[in-house]
Amino acid sequence: MEHRSVPAQTIWILEKVKGVSTQMKRIQMIVIAWIACWTFVVSGQEYELEVLTAARAVRLVAESEEGAENLILPNVSSIDAKTAKELAQAPQSGLLLDGLSSIDEGTAHELAGFSGFVLTLNGLTSVSPGVARELSTFKGRALVLNGLSTINRDLAADLAEFKGQALFLDGLTQVNTEVAG
Repeated sequence: MEHRSVPAQTIWILEKVKGVSTQMKRIQMIVIAWIACWTFVVSGQEYELEVLTAARAVRLVAESEEGAENLILPNVSSIDAKTAKELAQAPQSGLLLDGLSSIDEGTAHELAGFSGFVLTLNGLTSVSPGVARELSTFKGRALVLNGLSTINRDLAADLAEFKGQALFLDGLTQVNTEVAG
């Protein structure tokens, strides 16, 4: 089984535009990446919580600052499906849960129900095919999984079902040649 090395800053963009020149596609990818990165840095409502319950998630969503671009919870390391369902009600454009180290299918299903533009789960270093299938149903513009360092064909196929504009996998260091094609 041969592997190809992937630069750390690789961005995997799932393009849905047909009949567009290669140069135009490259420009679109750069613009999408720039917009996504700009959104992450500009503004957000960050909480230093380490433990988050469903009841606390309800209060966070209810107390969300009007105009806050993102709801950022970098230190929350685990949540259950009920808490994820409450967080998915957040009115922000982005939901950043980079402290999560693992999630189950039920939690992934609820997070995929988030109605914002960007769902970021950079703390996930691996996901099961079931979790990948659930996350790929997210209806936003960008799904960010930069914590994944390797990806196999089945996982790539599941993630490829994501219908948004960008799937970020910047953490990939190896890609199986079957995946890289």
